[in-house]
Amino acid sequence: MSTTQEADRAGIGSRTIAALVTPSLAFGDSAGPPSWRIAALAACALTWVGVLLSEPIIAHVLLAPDGALARSGVLNAGTESSIRAILWVQVALAPIGVAFTAAWYFSAMVLVAVLMARTNLARLLWGLSVHGALISTAVVALLAGAIGRLRPLNEFASASDMYRIIPSLAFLSTSSNPHVLALLASVNPVLVWAAVVLYTGFRKITALGAVPSTLAVAAAIIPGVALSSLMAR
Repeated sequence: MSTTQEADRAGIGSRTIAALVTPSLAFGDSAGPPSWRIAALAACALTWVGVLLSEPIIAHVLLAPDGALARSGVLNAGTESSIRAILWVQVALAPIGVAFTAAWYFSAMVLVAVLMARTNLARLLWGLSVHGALISTAVVALLAGAIGRLRPLNEFASASDMYRIIPSLAFLSTSSNPHVLALLASVNPVLVWAAVVLYTGFRKITALGAVPSTLAVAAAIIPGVALSSLMAR
């Protein structure tokens, strides 16, 4: 590999990192915007690692001898093998969540940009969306898996305990309602990081003010938080 190619690849990697730390500089760099492909590959890899780390925890909660399935009398060798197969399918399909999140962020931000007469920004906003999804989906998955594996499995007595792996508002709640816990668990430092990156990058790309930028980020993030709460089990 030539020195020029190595420099180019190093530059791509550094711009990807810069987009996660200083998006206002990264998306205004004269060398070009960060590569959304690099961010997408990183997001898929981190999500896979995180979900793989979490799989034993999920299996323990579902298949524990004193768990809900066992108490209901439906847990047997057949259902156990089926559940494990479903879990591995979820592992394989985990990066789809990254793509869905990025697509939603993109749709929300493009809509606000167009309504504010900012056009021809789709490429930059897509790149910003993928970097936002890298944080809010992949980093969360990785932290949940890594932190969860540091704790003994017997600490996870139910699905409710899984919402308290990453530091969040769920730590302050004594509720066992999965919808409430999922909502509170969404309010965590990683999501705040993602929101700051999306807000800062959106303002830089569109040259819009604080109010439309805040609305764009709210439209991107709040529906996902609400959906995760509604789908919690």
